[in-house]
Amino acid sequence: MKNNPNITAEHIANEIKDITADGVRYHIRHLKTRGIIIREGSTKSGKWVVLK
Repeated sequence: MKNNPNITAEHIANEIKDITADGVRYHIRHLKTRGIIIREGSTKSGKWVVLK
């Protein structure tokens, strides 16, 4: 997400290969609740910002 702020859960799952897109979304939710990442903009045209 730091290197590609526009990356999707599907792309992350394809890169890692040992996790599904739903699994990636699960981890994204936890990173958001812990204040590690935020989403700027809309779901489709926004970007990820890594805070920590």
